[in-house]
Amino acid sequence: MKRRHDDYENGNIACGDIDTKFNTIFHNVKEIQHPNGLGKHIVCDYSDIKLLEPDEKEAFFEHFIARSFSESNGFPCYTMSVIKNGAIDLPCFLNAISKKNLDVKSSDLLSKNVICTLPMDEYMEKVGSSYNCGTFRQGPLLQVTLVGTRREEIGGYYKELIGALEDNPFLY
Repeated sequence: MKRRHDDYENGNIACGDIDTKFNTIFHNVKEIQHPNGLGKHIVCDYSDIKLLEPDEKEAFFEHFIARSFSESNGFPCYTMSVIKNGAIDLPCFLNAISKKNLDVKSSDLLSKNVICTLPMDEYMEKVGSSYNCGTFRQGPLLQVTLVGTRREEIGGYYKELIGALEDNPFLY
């Protein structure tokens, strides 16, 4: 069976190459070149791709990922690939973790050396109260593991969250 990244590893996808069977799908894929540094990235919207038949969807994912990792003369063609709405089918991880009464660690915005431990509910409340236009005034949530803990790690084994990640076609 052909693996998803075989075309990338074998160098079969060149920069800008689009398989002709994807012309109708790729009209929604935009190649954008940043004016500062001229780095290119490609963008697609998962809302459009979601409407495809399962076999077309799988073929699109394979081609998009191969194109994302394509190279020309040993240099990557794109600095990044963006899938808008790509996580729309994923559950809210913070809500799922907060139901387990988990204590989490957060660092201070002003001093990275200050680490506070607080319940996930309280952390979410602080984020929600200060959230505005995509930013919040609470320190970052430090590592939380979903696959089980060891020593000083925080988290647990969240089978349903792991399953949701595994079902996401872009994380395949």
